[in-house]
Amino acid sequence: MRLRAVVAWVFVAVVAAGAYFYSVHTAERREQAREEAARAVSLGDPLNVTVVELKGRDYPRPVRIVRQDQKYRWFMEKPVAWPADNLMVGRLIGAVLDAKAVRKIPHQGNLEQYGLKPPRIEITLTDRKGGRATLLIGDLSPTGKFCYAMRPGAGEVLFLPGRDRAAFSYSVFRLRDKAVLDFVISDVERLELAWGEERPMVIRRVRGGAEPVWRFADGAEASAEAVEDFLMRLHGLRAVDYVDRGLDLPEMGLQPPRGRMVLGIAGGEPVGILIGGKVPGREERYLRRLEGGPAIVVKAKEVEGLRVTRHQLAERRVWRIDRERAVALEVRRGGKSLAYAKEEGAWRRTRPPGDTKAGTAAPLLIWDLSELKYEKLLPPGDYGLDPPQARITLTLEAPAKEGKGRVIVRRLRLGRVDPATGLLAVQVEGDGRIFGVKPKIWDSLPPAEGGQVKEKD
Repeated sequence: MRLRAVVAWVFVAVVAAGAYFYSVHTAERREQAREEAARAVSLGDPLNVTVVELKGRDYPRPVRIVRQDQKYRWFMEKPVAWPADNLMVGRLIGAVLDAKAVRKIPHQGNLEQYGLKPPRIEITLTDRKGGRATLLIGDLSPTGKFCYAMRPGAGEVLFLPGRDRAAFSYSVFRLRDKAVLDFVISDVERLELAWGEERPMVIRRVRGGAEPVWRFADGAEASAEAVEDFLMRLHGLRAVDYVDRGLDLPEMGLQPPRGRMVLGIAGGEPVGILIGGKVPGREERYLRRLEGGPAIVVKAKEVEGLRVTRHQLAERRVWRIDRERAVALEVRRGGKSLAYAKEEGAWRRTRPPGDTKAGTAAPLLIWDLSELKYEKLLPPGDYGLDPPQARITLTLEAPAKEGKGRVIVRRLRLGRVDPATGLLAVQVEGDGRIFGVKPKIWDSLPPAEGGQVKEKD
């Protein structure tokens, strides 16, 4: 009797579970069917839209944007020939394909009252297989709660959420790519900069080493960090407006240009910009690509930020040290000394004895020392370097290829401030040059503390 009861209960449970899952599945299918029925448009291959077209009362100059390759790079063919903004085009496509009607009502041909005859916007998407989907967008309802829309030839008006109306209306400017220049920084082989009548400054990339190296035309080394920072800022330059028609190049300062920036690209044609004058009454400047096209309007301060000198791009580090290889540091000044050592990845002060908290001064100073740059080379003279006002000794692990356990010792001497230039004289032992650096490096030195050991000769 007990076995029968158990079997009966199991049977009832299985039937109940099956009924539950069936009802859930049925409800899901009904919900999906409702969503599909509410969808404003459908497309056979929605993930591969290749053409976007816009026309209507809001677009007196129709817009046509095409996908040029499989990487979703978009190009505007009309009303101007210019790269399109991939993000904005993607948002527009998503808005159309995701649009869902809150209500539908039949119409009696009275489409004017909905702003649908003629429509304010007519959006057509074409997919890779040739499928097309068109959505007509009209006015907002009097309360702004709904946006009227319809499919061409359909007998009903769709009520879309009013907040979605802006998602279908993109200005030509918003749909255009705002990048002043389109290039890949790692592909740049050559940089040429010229302002006014100045002789062009040319810098070339030297490939082959582990670290990027840039050199001026005369062979002097440029700062890879400064050059690539410049390229990053040029790459990030964005238009705030375009002038497509009625270009007066001499009036805009583009013929002849006030300056130019030209990039040599590996395996491709050079790209660059011509720099023009200021836009009348605005803190903006005109630019134009080398190959022609519209005048590009950019914020003046961003263009001025690209006006760099050789001094700014030159390699001006006093010495090259790999701070990750530093294992010991000693600072001697005022007849006393401080010493630090790196133990198991943590810095500790060893003279006078201290803990890891006292050792935090070491990595901060090493960072500043690795970034120390000179403003100019000082002529021979007495700058208080013999003996120095302070001496910094840095011990670094040698690269593995030079033998395990070997170390490299580097020393920097600090002298006095040169009254003629206001720069602090420093010298790397073994290098005869005297560098003039900003005196603020003194602020990076750890403060003197009691209990220090007298400096030894």
